[in-house]
Amino acid sequence: MPTPDFEEWLRRQDWPIEKTLDVETWLEYLQEEIGLRKGSLDVARDVYEELFDYLPMFGIRAFEIRREIHGEPFIETRYAIKGMRGAFGYERALEIAEQRATEAGQFDIARWLRMKRLYG
Repeated sequence: MPTPDFEEWLRRQDWPIEKTLDVETWLEYLQEEIGLRKGSLDVARDVYEELFDYLPMFGIRAFEIRREIHGEPFIETRYAIKGMRGAFGYERALEIAEQRATEAGQFDIARWLRMKRLYG
């Protein structure tokens, strides 16, 4: 069973852009390159929608902050949101995307984002 760590790992990776142009190409790439199968591909499909469809659609993009904590490398994924200053966490990025989807009248997407935020 996939874990939240697996989903976060998928979100943090720097995927080749030519492999992210559509979900089927991305899933095929994940099968061939890292051996994802069955339920992991379902999780990857959801992550694809967040990263390459819904969040960018509402002016939200992920970036990494790299630093050391007590001498150990640490990578943190944060989100830049168009029209807002600062770096935001994942839950807040989903909340803002949901709000923007609602304002745009895209209620199905807003519902999906709300479910993702509340239930993972």
